[in-house]
Amino acid sequence: GSDFQAQASSRLVDLPRAIVPGPGYDGQFYAQMALDPLLRDPSTLAGLDNPAYRARRIFVPLLAYLAGFGQPLLILQSYALINLVFFAALLLGLYAFQRPGSVQEFLIVAAIAWTGGALASVSRALIDLPASVLLLLACFLPPNLAKLSMVAALLTRETSLVSLLVFLWPGSPRFAIPTSSEQPPNPRQARAAWIWQWLRAALLLLPLAAWLLYVDARLPGASAGGRLGSN
Repeated sequence: GSDFQAQASSRLVDLPRAIVPGPGYDGQFYAQMALDPLLRDPSTLAGLDNPAYRARRIFVPLLAYLAGFGQPLLILQSYALINLVFFAALLLGLYAFQRPGSVQEFLIVAAIAWTGGALASVSRALIDLPASVLLLLACFLPPNLAKLSMVAALLTRETSLVSLLVFLWPGSPRFAIPTSSEQPPNPRQARAAWIWQWLRAALLLLPLAAWLLYVDARLPGASAGGRLGSN
């Protein structure tokens, strides 16, 4: 957005990019983070509308940095295109997990994928679609892979924290302790399994907690209140 060009990161100003009149979209801030994912350059923080709020959501910028091999132009292009990768993952995931077998079922899968939110995330290079796809994968993948997907979702949008309930809901098989017999566990086993579920779910928060501590060290006393918009 043209409103933010004066404060753009020094790592961005020399790169070719599209500029639209007005404030633009939230993706412009995450793209600047992708050029400096460890937030070491003061101009990166100066280029963000709300550094403490944006900096929490590091996974997609970090992924773009790795995909671009640390080269600024490749990083920027990777960030711009990364939503297409997640859109493909959404389609493949829906196909793999739902196994549509009729025209109607295929149309339902297409309707889920081609929602306004998904298309807006692709066109505006937002982080909404990646976070949603990672949560979807966490619901269907085997437990160990599901945990990795959930950690990535938490580092993409910290509001994904709500989805930890899928692992903690009573009767959830995600982190249940297997029993050697077909008999239902006794109260002591059930209590131990419940505590173990909570402990293992808490471990999923460690990467996010570590990153938030790092952000707090980089931005002491910074406020995470306001932001550009609802994205």
